[in-house]
Amino acid sequence: MTVKLELNISNQAVYLFIAIVLVLGLFVTVNAYSQPIPTPGHAADRILVSIRGEEKTLQEGIDDDDFFQSLVCVTVKRTKNSALTFLGSNDGNTYSADDVAEIDSAIGIKCKNESNWIMTGCSSGVSGSDEDEGMDANLCIGDANSYGTNYIRCCKLF
Repeated sequence: MTVKLELNISNQAVYLFIAIVLVLGLFVTVNAYSQPIPTPGHAADRILVSIRGEEKTLQEGIDDDDFFQSLVCVTVKRTKNSALTFLGSNDGNTYSADDVAEIDSAIGIKCKNESNWIMTGCSSGVSGSDEDEGMDANLCIGDANSYGTNYIRCCKLF
């Protein structure tokens, strides 16, 4: 079974159809881009954030450098069986040695992790070929057989 379909369309009708499709297509395209393009998400001056208990816009926090922290490092020393002594800091401020580090044993000293201080360096005096000094995680261990001095470097983000 064969079906024969025959259409008699004049050239004028074809050109009219193409013109209508083009005009409608251009209208839809122009109308779509004549509307304002929305901002995706929220602008920084419309987002509220709490910075150390103070409410600001995100943009104010950025402008005030509230999100950029500085690394402060403090050096503390301890001579065996004595108190801690503050030696200096990279920001030039004075810190209480007891706020930064603590005595761990007769020969040990460590940074106060609960106050967010972390150990970044450890040094201790030794006598002879002793092998009882060193460091372990956050603990700087001095020489148990002498009256050497321990130095510890503790750092914290402010």
